[in-house]
Order: sequence, then structure tokens, then C-alpha cells
Amino acid sequence: MNVIMNKKEVAKLLQFSERKIDYLRQDGKLPYIKIGRCVRFRLEDIQDFLQKQLVVPAETTTTKGV
Repeated sequence: MNVIMNKKEVAKLLQFSERKIDYLRQDGKLPYIKIGRCVRFRLEDIQDFLQKQLVVPAETTTTKGV
């Protein structure tokens, strides 16, 4: 079952302002559903967005004696 959230709920979940959610949506970075004037977000899309933001540090190799 899809969980549908409004902008306020997404902002709270991501710990962003509602304005930041608007910017991400308008930049095409955060998928949304629009029905009339209502904008809604699917939880799975928010999770995908977070996964794409994940930064994994590269392993550093140290060479001794070089």
C-alpha cells in the first residue's frame, strides 16, 4: 500500500522547511502527485530521493614507504 504525504509531513520527515520541499519539487528532484491544486508525495519516492542523496566515502589507501 502506498503512503501518501502532504508537503508539511514530508518537510517534517526530512527535517527541511516547506519552502525547501517546494524548491526540490520545482527543480524536478522530488517526484510528486498533483490532483487539482493539491500536491502530494509518495513515501517510496521520498525514500528513493534519500537513497540518491547517499554519499559513501571512498576507501582511502595509504602506502607506506613510498
